[in-house]
Amino acid sequence: MPSSHARWLARQIPSAELCLREDYGHISVLSGAEAALRWLVERDTTR
Repeated sequence: MPSSHARWLARQIPSAELCLREDYGHISVLSGAEAALRWLVERDTTR
């Protein structure tokens, strides 16, 4: 997805936090899963 679309999407979701990196590509989620899970745990309000 182009970064312009990611920026648009983040603007549509008030609580969104956009993380763009030059080395990220179309399937960066495969290499970023650990960081994404850490991010989710840090924001878990049920603990």
